[in-house]
Amino acid sequence: ALPLPKRKRLWRMLVRAKIMAQARVLEIAGHPDHKNLEKLTKSVRSGDPDNVEARAARFYWRRLLGNDFRRDTSGDGLNVHLNYGYTVVRAAMARAVVGAGLTPGLGLHHRGRLNAFQLVDDLMEPFRPLVDHAVWRNQKDWTGELTPAAKRVLAELINGAMATTAGTNSVSRVMSMLSLSLAEVCTGDAENLVWPLDWGLLTQAELDLGQ
Repeated sequence: ALPLPKRKRLWRMLVRAKIMAQARVLEIAGHPDHKNLEKLTKSVRSGDPDNVEARAARFYWRRLLGNDFRRDTSGDGLNVHLNYGYTVVRAAMARAVVGAGLTPGLGLHHRGRLNAFQLVDDLMEPFRPLVDHAVWRNQKDWTGELTPAAKRVLAELINGAMATTAGTNSVSRVMSMLSLSLAEVCTGDAENLVWPLDWGLLTQAELDLGQ
């Protein structure tokens, strides 16, 4: 297991990445407050003792889905779609973690003996906003039950393209890159985690331009 100071430092990186990803979603959604959300990343200290992650979440959800929206894991409508999308992301991250030779149950921040996927829950955090964006984009149609069509859209997210230092890669591949970089941090071969160059998915036009 990593020493506590290093775990706290890595968790700070993950929280900052998550907030940056949330800010990117707000930017894509055309909300001017995305820059204010970005500024919150500077307030995140090692281990996030001030719980900036929660403050950012309150700021983010109100602006993305409106003041009346409440994130509820047992809720219906948009919440059901968020839950399903997060399940897809969690499963993909679990494959990446195991593939990198890491132990899913040894988390950086999430600590609970009943959770065998603590590390998965840590590393998936910056990828959650990909689901949020899909739900925002389809919010007018996804107010009821989860349909097979909605499931297909959400399941396909992990195949979306992201820009990385190694070129264009799928979300699932980016997850593997992140997991492998954590393995290198654990062995002392690296100091930092690997992130995509941008937290937004590349559009078809951008992909065609890069070919």
